[in-house]
Amino acid sequence: MKQLFIFIVLFLLSCSLVQAKTRTWTTTDGKGFDAEYLSIFGDKVVLKLKTGKKVRIPMDKLSPSDKVFVERLNPPRLDINFTHTKKQRKTPLQAESAEKHHPSPKMKFVTFHVSVKKKSSASYSLPLTVEYFAFADEINGDKKILVAHETKAFSFKGKNREYTFQGKTVEFMRYIVVIGTWEKGIHLPPRGERYGGFVVIVRDQSGKVIAHKSSNKNLYKVIDKIAKLHEGCYFDPTTGLRTYPSRPDHFPKPSWLPKET
Repeated sequence: MKQLFIFIVLFLLSCSLVQAKTRTWTTTDGKGFDAEYLSIFGDKVVLKLKTGKKVRIPMDKLSPSDKVFVERLNPPRLDINFTHTKKQRKTPLQAESAEKHHPSPKMKFVTFHVSVKKKSSASYSLPLTVEYFAFADEINGDKKILVAHETKAFSFKGKNREYTFQGKTVEFMRYIVVIGTWEKGIHLPPRGERYGGFVVIVRDQSGKVIAHKSSNKNLYKVIDKIAKLHEGCYFDPTTGLRTYPSRPDHFPKPSWLPKET
């Protein structure tokens, strides 16, 4: 008796699943019909009628709601490109250090650029969002820094197959810490930041990830944790958790001290 009950439940579930695949479609001239969606072939939608017959209907012959239904099932294949440009500038501090023959902090201004390109000519008019994360590496350290994080909304309108935008410009610095005077003090190893990679994510209208690209696979794995950080935060690249900057490994002896024999 128990086995019979389980069989009936499974049978009813299978029937409901079959029925759920069938929906009512409407053409631009107002005619409605029930069919099951199979696939899209070029600019035509392949449907299976209740009789079992397969038909191909051009997308432009379907109602707007049907077009949205098909597009949601077929997000575009995308090519993501993330680049950065550098520009070095001198600051008053650098000019003053140069006059005194001291190594000065090196300042670089890095600007990020994002491009999302649709690989096919198939129509897709639904809104999308692109989110990028840009990182810096510590100089003489093993932590990363979230230096830029932005989200943009866009859509492919008409024949346009590419969306590009310029992201933030971030300042990177390389410097030397001296304890005491320059001539007789302790010079610590160089510190600062340098460019350290990226993660780009594209989502559809429902928030589902349809494409992504990253400079490091592990960064994408922990991106949910990184997304909770503020710009300027240091984090552990293996876990994505916030942390403190790395401490210097050692304190070298001043150059003016006599060498040990």
